[in-house]
Amino acid sequence: MSTMKTIGFVSIKGGCGKSSLAILTAKRLAQRGLRVLFIDCDVQNSASFHLQRDAEDSEKKNIAKALMDGDLSGNIVLSNYSENLDLIPSAFGLLKLRGISQRTMSVIIGQLDGKYDVVVVDSAPTLDNIVLNVALAVDEIVTPCAPATFDWKTTLFIRDQLSMELGGEVLKKWHVLRNMWKSARTDSPNAMANQYDALLEESVNGHLLDSRIYESAFVKQVIDFGVALNRNSKSEKLLDNLDAVIKEVLGNLPAKDGL
Repeated sequence: MSTMKTIGFVSIKGGCGKSSLAILTAKRLAQRGLRVLFIDCDVQNSASFHLQRDAEDSEKKNIAKALMDGDLSGNIVLSNYSENLDLIPSAFGLLKLRGISQRTMSVIIGQLDGKYDVVVVDSAPTLDNIVLNVALAVDEIVTPCAPATFDWKTTLFIRDQLSMELGGEVLKKWHVLRNMWKSARTDSPNAMANQYDALLEESVNGHLLDSRIYESAFVKQVIDFGVALNRNSKSEKLLDNLDAVIKEVLGNLPAKDGL
């Protein structure tokens, strides 16, 4: 029986923090001593640019080649982060694969059993067959939603489209995460943050995670400038937020290094 966990980040909305959240999740899991593989299925390559050790790696090994050849294991490269985090980079070749079977990744993801504790998959901000591959292959799907009307509307659209394209069963593993969230300074229902809380609780009931990632300047420092995720006064809240999300979505995972 496989003990490997898989989590995919899916959203059609750019700017909601999807790729940043996927990167932070993978880094935090690796920091905790878990063996992690990051699969970048976003043709924009944001996560690959951030994580890959050598830019030329993605020319020889990448997710497009993996899907075409049915070989995930043969397309893994080392990341620049830690020995616990590996990467399958993205590639523009994904643009030629939008007609592939929705179950291609589901068939081959078992190749990774026993090699990794967690596989984190980032998908493109769209809803093509590559994204549907991710949704079918992973154990859990997370859609980040920022406190904005357009984010809320696209979250509802994703829910409806996933159900229509893949069947209602897929929604049993779909979660909505309040990302880049703002803390309300008052309990008043008229406060903007409280209004968005109420809106999501009503419209995605049963899928909304209790945990959330609060807005933090430290996220930008980590993603844009490569600042380490070491626990300190600046990072403590973010790390606690990430740990809460990981536990709620993936269950209790060992912190092998004691972090």
